[in-house]
Amino acid sequence: MKKSELYRKCLNVLGVFEDNPDQNSVRRAYIDLVKKVHPDSGQPEASAEKFQEIDEAFKILQERFAKNRRGIFEDDEEVDAKIFDIRHTAPQHRQYLSFEGMGVGNPFQREKQYQQIKAMKAQERVLSHRIEKSQADEKSIMKKGSFYKNHAIKTKYGFDRVEKI
Repeated sequence: MKKSELYRKCLNVLGVFEDNPDQNSVRRAYIDLVKKVHPDSGQPEASAEKFQEIDEAFKILQERFAKNRRGIFEDDEEVDAKIFDIRHTAPQHRQYLSFEGMGVGNPFQREKQYQQIKAMKAQERVLSHRIEKSQADEKSIMKKGSFYKNHAIKTKYGFDRVEKI
């Protein structure tokens, strides 16, 4: 169905038969119809299905008026049916994508648990690094007197200082 046909159908549902109706005439027609067909109105024409149809038609027309106000004019192309897919809708589990999926509860509780887990992992890594560093192998055992040889630096900054006489 083309967009112009869709808009014409929406206008027919609301009972507006003008060629170029303005937003106020559409709004007045919507309010008059809603008062008659609203399920809680107590009128003999009251119907939930008819109310939903009128409401949907009004929303489509309101969207069209809003686009026209902003200067967004649409081509008269085919209207695609909305296909709800995981690529097009926000995933409902988005809140669990943060904090590496760790923790339970609301986001604040999960953040606290994540910080605790992160601190524990850091502590474990520091401890394992210290253990690896302290373990002596054959080449790292110091010989007597080698400490002073390592620190016997004769020149500073790689050149000798020359003093004027």
